[in-house]
Amino acid sequence: MLGSMASIIPNQKNAHHSIRQSLDSHDNVEVEAAIFAASHFSAQSRDFAAGICNKIGEMIQGLATPVDLKLKLIPILQHMHHDAILASNSRQVLQQLVTSYPSTKMVIVTLHTFTLLAASSLVDIPKQIQLLLQYLKSDPRKAVKRLAIQDLKLLANKTPHTWNRDNIQALCECALQTPYDSLKLGMLSVLSTLSASISIKQYFNPPPGAVSGAARYVDLMKLAQECSYHSHRGIAAHGVTVLTNVVTACQDIDLALEKDAVFGLESLLVLSSQDGSAGAQQTLKTALSCMVKLAKCRPYLSQSVVESLLTQLHSAQDSARIYLCHCLASVAMQLPVLGDGMLGDLVELYKVIGRSTTDKQELLGNHDMARELYQSLLTQVASEHFYFWLNSLKEFSLAEQCLTRLQEDDVGLALSAIADSLKSYHKGIASLTAASTPMNPLSFQCDFVKLRIDLLQAFSQLICTCNSLKTSPPPAIAATIAMTSGNDLQRCGRISTQMKQCMEEFRNLAVRYGDLYQSSFDADSATLRNLELIIPNDCQVRLSVVLLVPCQLRWLL
Repeated sequence: MLGSMASIIPNQKNAHHSIRQSLDSHDNVEVEAAIFAASHFSAQSRDFAAGICNKIGEMIQGLATPVDLKLKLIPILQHMHHDAILASNSRQVLQQLVTSYPSTKMVIVTLHTFTLLAASSLVDIPKQIQLLLQYLKSDPRKAVKRLAIQDLKLLANKTPHTWNRDNIQALCECALQTPYDSLKLGMLSVLSTLSASISIKQYFNPPPGAVSGAARYVDLMKLAQECSYHSHRGIAAHGVTVLTNVVTACQDIDLALEKDAVFGLESLLVLSSQDGSAGAQQTLKTALSCMVKLAKCRPYLSQSVVESLLTQLHSAQDSARIYLCHCLASVAMQLPVLGDGMLGDLVELYKVIGRSTTDKQELLGNHDMARELYQSLLTQVASEHFYFWLNSLKEFSLAEQCLTRLQEDDVGLALSAIADSLKSYHKGIASLTAASTPMNPLSFQCDFVKLRIDLLQAFSQLICTCNSLKTSPPPAIAATIAMTSGNDLQRCGRISTQMKQCMEEFRNLAVRYGDLYQSSFDADSATLRNLELIIPNDCQVRLSVVLLVPCQLRWLL
């Protein structure tokens, strides 16, 4: 509890004193709790860290302290980053531990604490990089190598400018020599991070008076080229990433790497777009990001990139096609002249997809996609009227998307889908009304949507009426009542009256659609044609009601 409150009371002296006392306790549970609290207070309080540093060092180096307790005390030293003296003292303790305790667990904990301390204090980071590379190269234990790679990745992300040419060269040599794909993948991940930073330019541009880097250039490029065609997707992805980053970052250097980068990306594109797994999709995203970056920095390679994407678009998995289209859109935004060349292939593919869609995909259009598009455009407009207009379109698309859940012989699902659709329609009509202005009242749009709302309500009422035959069947004396009153419809009970009301609602809707058609005589031909398709005559009203009525009632209509 006390440790969890460290961020609230970091400089509470009585808390500091209590923690120091508990570290000397003979109760193991209390000591472990004190270690937890000491770690949290050291991260928050400079005074506490300065006062506890020597005590932690003595306990770690003391012969009486068990090894398992030392393993718990060591991570506290990562928080001794408040000033240079604290950091230096902690580094000395950690350095002695690395040499004195060569067991795997101790080396891993000490090295990781060493790295976290260096990354936090920003002191002696080059020395830490060299130490990690030394363990990566010389230590035979895979666990230690994995830890070294993990910490090198941390330092590559946090301080890429501290990596010199010798560090990158040593990492390349280790990656070329290791027979294990898992280690090669980790080292390439570090190189991929470094290649996207300032360190790659430092690698290819030695300081004045330094030895030429021709041999080093060969090692790095040899590694990237070999890995670009590796059977392991992750290794291949990092290989092409390194190639792409080198090509984009070193445009002033004469490097004939463009073709290698393009060929590697094309190979990875084919490999990953045929697989629908999550790992393949992640690899595909990496390859497509590299393609966009390559097309941006080397425009003369864009045509070949686009051709590769269009070729693969026809044979790729459906999930991969989405990312391919996103990539094509990104390239077209950078170089609009290439957009016209894509249209033919994209339209042809769209026709093929349209012919192969299922009934569910054909129902009501692509409203889900439309909703996402309207949502993305909401913050891109300059007036509130445009905002409300787009928001209404988004709600209408959501309303129509709800209707795609309709299924045959499922009354509950149908009512739920119509209710959700009506909810979105009401939100949309409110936004549409707010979008209207005296100069642009949007009267036709509002009237059309109101009719759509009433139509859905009428269908909902019709479904409930039909379902009431099950929940409220005709009474046993219905036949007697019908004979007495002379009205044969009374044999069906009250549902006959409800069905007449439903039919009257549909007739009224037909009249209102007709009125809207007549008042919109000056609309465009496509709008008028759509209204003609909606307006039913009396026979069509009867038929639409009959299709939803149980067989035993159809004779009434």
